[in-house]
Amino acid sequence: MEPAPEPTSTLPTRRSESSWEVVESFFDAYTYGLQTGDSSRLKALSSATCASCANFIEDIEALGAREVVGTGGAFSFPQSIGHQSKYAERFVWEVHYRQAPIIYTLSHPDEKTSAPAASHVLFVELTETADGWVVSGVAREVNDES
Repeated sequence: MEPAPEPTSTLPTRRSESSWEVVESFFDAYTYGLQTGDSSRLKALSSATCASCANFIEDIEALGAREVVGTGGAFSFPQSIGHQSKYAERFVWEVHYRQAPIIYTLSHPDEKTSAPAASHVLFVELTETADGWVVSGVAREVNDES
């Protein structure tokens, strides 16, 4: 198994590390939500204005309402590059990720469906608040206003 690469960033080390920790926690919270139908961890890491976050939360809650249980779906990050925003309180991580396959068990234990492994690049915008970093946007392309 190859070692996980270190994320690279233009932010000072402490800010870079703390913002990256939130990105990792966000993906972990998303995985947890897919596995359990519980969106509370993802909500705690998301800003109220993050439309993509709201969509992820809604999807997780729909799974929970249908009592769907997931297995797998963990993320790994072959490459992650931090980019300073034109706004001092924001930072964008270019996250190259791999997601393991996930198997969903539906209400009836014999009913299963799955999602295959996936690899993509997402841009995760974080905003630094008095309480720390929160995810304020997730997109497949960089928004010129960031």
